[in-house]
Amino acid sequence: MISEKDLQLIEDFLHQNLSSADREEVEKRIANDPLFKTHLQIVRDLPSAVAVDTEGFKQDLEKVMQSEGSSSGKIRRLPLRRIMLAVAATVAIVLAINFLVQDASPDQLFAQHFQMPPENISVRSDAAVDESLTTALEAYSTNNHEIAASNFEQFLEEHPDEQAARFFYSLSLMAQEQHATAEENLLKLTTEESMYRTSAQWYLGLLYLKLQNQDQASNYLKELAAGQSSYQQRAKDILDEL
Repeated sequence: MISEKDLQLIEDFLHQNLSSADREEVEKRIANDPLFKTHLQIVRDLPSAVAVDTEGFKQDLEKVMQSEGSSSGKIRRLPLRRIMLAVAATVAIVLAINFLVQDASPDQLFAQHFQMPPENISVRSDAAVDESLTTALEAYSTNNHEIAASNFEQFLEEHPDEQAARFFYSLSLMAQEQHATAEENLLKLTTEESMYRTSAQWYLGLLYLKLQNQDQASNYLKELAAGQSSYQQRAKDILDEL
């Protein structure tokens, strides 16, 4: 489990808030500590409100996502970046697992590599927040992806440029095997200016594996394998199996 100190260190490193000496120490850890490097890559690459350039969705998430406070029952609202770093660290543990398979089919590779980002944050309703977004996030956090997808869709009808909502909408659709609609929405996130380009490519690669379209899957996986994101090695591993 990543420590609170390391979470803060990663945040400061990514936002260039470290002294030259501290930054040099972090770079040494990146070179010598594979798990720390994985955590940093996940924080950098995982779709989250940290990377979203749309203030509206960030503010909505701040209102919706809260964390339990002390045993006295008080609720402590964490800064959004800290919440998403904690989620990213949890995801890193899952994503760091290497799946070693022999002669795996594309469908098996999909099953082995597809992971829904886990939601371990307490979500409460807030009258000031868009109701459809609130409901979508609550449903997503409890793996009720049918309700999540329906409410993300409703939210996106009024806020079509909200990339974060579209990404999690796509994942909810994939969880229900609504492949065509998931593909359509993920493709909208693969533009050069999209903050979700790399992650959308990863999930499109997996989606095409599920659909037995190895050529399309390989196109996205090869681009990821040639890059420097946290998906690089996993993309290479899948390509070796195809």
